[in-house]
Amino acid sequence: MVAGDLEVAIVNDKGHALPIQVEDNGDGTYTVGYTPTAVGPLSANVLYAGVPVPQSPIAVNVEPHVDVSKIRVDGLEPSE
Repeated sequence: MVAGDLEVAIVNDKGHALPIQVEDNGDGTYTVGYTPTAVGPLSANVLYAGVPVPQSPIAVNVEPHVDVSKIRVDGLEPSE
């Protein structure tokens, strides 16, 4: 996705580009949004004016969601 001089792409381990949202905040910064639909490794490539930003591409590993409401911990009652 290109927004002004910013170019952002998030790709999966097969090299397929994934849908993202890029918003120009109007103050020289941008907000990039992505909601993962599967677990696994991703790569975020960020360029500004055709030049990779520092540390780009950025490797990300999407982990499975954990529903913490289902976790139960016993034995943490205060001792008297």
